Amino acid sequence: MMHICFITDRSYLLPALTSITSLLINNSQHRFFLHIIAKNLSEKEKNLFYKIKTGNSEIEVIEPWCDFDEINAVHPYVTETSMYKFYLPEIFKDLTKILYLDVDILVQGDISSLFEMNIEDVYAATVKDMDATIKGQTDHLCLKNYFNSGMMLLNLKKMRDNDITTKLIEYKRKTSNDNFMDQNALNKIFNDEVIYLSPKYNYLKTIEHNTVESISEFFNITNEELKNISQKPLILHITGQRKPWNTCSAPCFNEFYKYVFSLPNSYIKRQAIINYMFLTIKYYIQKVMEMLFNLIITDNIYKNLLQMHIKKELLYIREDGISIKIFDKYCRLYRWRHK
Repeated sequence: MMHICFITDRSYLLPALTSITSLLINNSQHRFFLHIIAKNLSEKEKNLFYKIKTGNSEIEVIEPWCDFDEINAVHPYVTETSMYKFYLPEIFKDLTKILYLDVDILVQGDISSLFEMNIEDVYAATVKDMDATIKGQTDHLCLKNYFNSGMMLLNLKKMRDNDITTKLIEYKRKTSNDNFMDQNALNKIFNDEVIYLSPKYNYLKTIEHNTVESISEFFNITNEELKNISQKPLILHITGQRKPWNTCSAPCFNEFYKYVFSLPNSYIKRQAIINYMFLTIKYYIQKVMEMLFNLIITDNIYKNLLQMHIKKELLYIREDGISIKIFDKYCRLYRWRHK
């Protein structure tokens, strides 16, 4: 049986359920034991994970016992729960290896090949983080390579043998002002004792602002290989601050909601579908308004002013109160201004 771990809290409950659903749908022929480390969830919320269990899978929801009171770490959109990765060797004392996946990941194919990787002499099998590397965000670590910690096949035995949990916590305590919640610590303590896999195993969506040639060169693959991977990577990682459960303009919006619609019926699925409709309608209202402004209003200064007000007003639109009258209101103001 293949063991896979996810970590979540209430703010990432929907993406966690969606990520697991994508895994189970696209790997129905395999048996998994899914370990969900869930912080501060109610019993009702925990039960949602058992509802998505399939015949070939086992699921357990674990309430973490560790805390990070001594670590003052903040990140714009990564919560402190990501640091529970440090404790995985101690939480799963009976396991020699486990696959860790972030919850902003969609599994789009058969990932059993990951478990065939030989990691006996390394701490993990990982994928390099291109953007963090080329932007110089990791230069201070003085490492030859740098991986993204959103997908790691971890050698728990080697981590225990070398007391890695203690070393990770100590490193993080000394560098709590780090830009990354857990990733720098894992890279520094593993110290390149990892193997690097194809980007198909952790395709970071945010790398697509780079040229095809530069991505291919970074991962030492051909342009054709990159094209095939980018069309449907085995593991699609929706990196970046814009997430599909928050905004319609986020990468992979439609891919994400395809799996949301496959969730068992529950209150969180109903909320997610309402949110999907709300984000979609809000997006198209804004696009239509911008188009009308460009057609009707020629005063650029006033146009910019109105667009700022539109964006501000759209923030207050709710799914039960969307109104096309917003545009009419600003058109009346425009006509009044030019009397």
